[in-house]
Amino acid sequence: MTKITNSISTDFLHREKWIILGIGSLFLTYIILILLVHDDSALRLQVILNGLVLSTIYSVIALGFSLIYGIAKQLKLSLGGYYVLAAYIMFFFIEVKKINTSFDNLGNIDGLVIFLMGLIPFFLIIMFAIIFWNIFNKHEFFYFSFAGILTITGYILVLFIKKLVNEGEITEGLFRAFISELLTWGLKDSLYAGTIIFILILTAWYLEFSIQRIYILSYILGILIPIFFFLNLPVGYLSLMILAVSLTSFVAMLSDRYLLEKVRKSHINVMIMTFSLALFLQSIINLIYFPSGGTELVSFGDLKIGISFPPIVPTTKSLRIYGAIIMEVKVIAFFFVIFAVILLYLFIWKTKIGMALRAVSQDEEAAALTGIDIRKTTAIVSAIGMGLIAFAAVLTSPFSAKPQWSPGMGWWILIMAIAIVTLGGLGSLPGSIISAFIIGFAEVIVSSIPDISAFASAIPLIIVLIVMIIKPEGLMGEKKELEA
Repeated sequence: MTKITNSISTDFLHREKWIILGIGSLFLTYIILILLVHDDSALRLQVILNGLVLSTIYSVIALGFSLIYGIAKQLKLSLGGYYVLAAYIMFFFIEVKKINTSFDNLGNIDGLVIFLMGLIPFFLIIMFAIIFWNIFNKHEFFYFSFAGILTITGYILVLFIKKLVNEGEITEGLFRAFISELLTWGLKDSLYAGTIIFILILTAWYLEFSIQRIYILSYILGILIPIFFFLNLPVGYLSLMILAVSLTSFVAMLSDRYLLEKVRKSHINVMIMTFSLALFLQSIINLIYFPSGGTELVSFGDLKIGISFPPIVPTTKSLRIYGAIIMEVKVIAFFFVIFAVILLYLFIWKTKIGMALRAVSQDEEAAALTGIDIRKTTAIVSAIGMGLIAFAAVLTSPFSAKPQWSPGMGWWILIMAIAIVTLGGLGSLPGSIISAFIIGFAEVIVSSIPDISAFASAIPLIIVLIVMIIKPEGLMGEKKELEA
């Protein structure tokens, strides 16, 4: 086995050594350009940091797109639609969390609508309870439900302890103030955090984890989440982010199961269906959110609420690193993306489900003969791929110059994903990462040069065209011969 592995590695280096040399030369050229164009060391570091952040964001988007093609052999043009869907779902939950659910708002029908919107976390908990009751037996239902209840009660208890610490002593008005804060903020945050336990349990069950493992993981998280909140980590925000990504993945699974099942053997039909789906998702967003300068209008029937689009990641601070200034939100996004890529690698290469996915990507018919459920694996791939897109959306939409907040912001993401995956090689995950860094750094370097900054968006596409002329299958793609 070791000899075979060594042979494969040697063969790869022999066949693709010019690609490795070319990529190394390109990055060396990038560094030389940065040194020649910018005299200020802080500005050079600024360009490098911006390039790293943009490249990692592009890589996670390209990975989602390339993963679906590499395993399901489908070019899903609905990528941009899911990007928009995730961003607006995240924003919607942030706004709902701010709604005061006191009964003072019930004077008219508009107030009732706002009140019902504020009860969304309660509806989510009830929905998950119903799902659990129909999936698990009574014994499992009790234990799994208790894991979520443990998170909710622990979260509320920590909120009360923090209130006591802040006030310094127990007073008659303290309990009343605590109840008021609990009803307006704490209870919603705790319910959102509790839903994460339920989502992860359902995910682990769908991926066929053993019941014992699900027990252990759910109770560990049930205990840790309130502790994280006590340590002032943004648990409420992270819960909303996971919820937005999960809902987007769920929509992707439903569309794969009920829209693409009968046409998935035809590449053209899949592209038409997914392109139409992207237009449909954009139209749905247009019906609810209406752009008006720097603000948006949320419409629910006759009710229209004027709101501004805040940064999704709750921070506006900037960091100074050796003279270079970078937004804190970009640093957060950078590390979150690295974490997501590591989890994806572990899932694909270190789990039985990942092995099944790789088997399907190599030979679907042979995988089906071994007992692998092809329908289920393609649904999982759709969920993971579009989940990565959603993950990028909730992290990048606040600070990305392209796209700005609008229902049409996903089209540029789709164009860049196609360019990156085409450059790296269709279905090649390493190629997607490498080409994401090539395009990301090229865009940042060109945009940092005043005389040609207007061409920043075109430079990456020019690189793709040049590489396609020289090597049509992409940097790390495989040549495919046409069958007679």
